[in-house]
Amino acid sequence: MIEQSASEIMKMHITPGNEERQWTVQQAWQIVRNLAKSDSPLRYNELLLSDAFATNGEKALAALEQAELISVQSQNGRPHSIKPGKPIYGPAFKELVKDRVLAAKMDLAVLKVQIGAENQSIDKYEQELTLLGGLPSQAGELKSRIYWLLGKIQGSQKKVEGYEKESAEMKKVLQTEF
Repeated sequence: MIEQSASEIMKMHITPGNEERQWTVQQAWQIVRNLAKSDSPLRYNELLLSDAFATNGEKALAALEQAELISVQSQNGRPHSIKPGKPIYGPAFKELVKDRVLAAKMDLAVLKVQIGAENQSIDKYEQELTLLGGLPSQAGELKSRIYWLLGKIQGSQKKVEGYEKESAEMKKVLQTEF
């Protein structure tokens, strides 16, 4: 029954090919992976802060709830936590995450989104630095902003390097396992 549910989850929620979905494959996988790691529900707002849910996150969560992959719990009328949509899905999520090749493929897709988001941030910070560099030399007034931007670029670059390292590990799994 668990394997059948895992197959159903893959087909209906994770496998690419259904363009009518209001969520991405990366969003669905992130939820599956996170719920598989813990028997506790996920924090609704914490999930919305992740890169995968930065754009249309609430819409995607509502669609995933409608599709019964997840169940969103409310407290005082606001979304509070996320748990599997059906009791059998908890063990099915764990079964999916145990598949090293599937996990590597899906984690690689999530990492690509994260790398893209950080590279966009770096581009934005670099554009502002270029703009500031073209202003009349008022270095005293701009110094703190320039250092702040440089710190943001450095932080994003470190994240990209970490994601690239993880990506290399995922690619090794995909190249060596069936």
